Amino acid sequence: MSPADWQPPHRRPPHRQIWFVPEALTYCDMTTSPDGQRLPVAQRLAEIRARYGPEHPVSRALGWSAPELTGAVTRVTRRLADCTPTARTALRTQVRVLTATV
Repeated sequence: MSPADWQPPHRRPPHRQIWFVPEALTYCDMTTSPDGQRLPVAQRLAEIRARYGPEHPVSRALGWSAPELTGAVTRVTRRLADCTPTARTALRTQVRVLTATV
């Protein structure tokens, strides 16, 4: 890790902001229902567990990955909140473009 990694996102050099891409994708996945509706991450995790059942490997994996998934959503939410309205719109557009290409 470099000291640049500890800088607030808006102060990091561009090559140090690549962390945001996987977190933005996680944010999109964890805040969108299968039918495209927005929902809180806790509700999305519950929906996934209900769909797969408690013994399915996906549900079991959520047991250890839920804190990181929730953390990614929290970090992206904070970054969106810290943006000016114009920057927030641009950031959301970038997130939509990322999810459309995956």
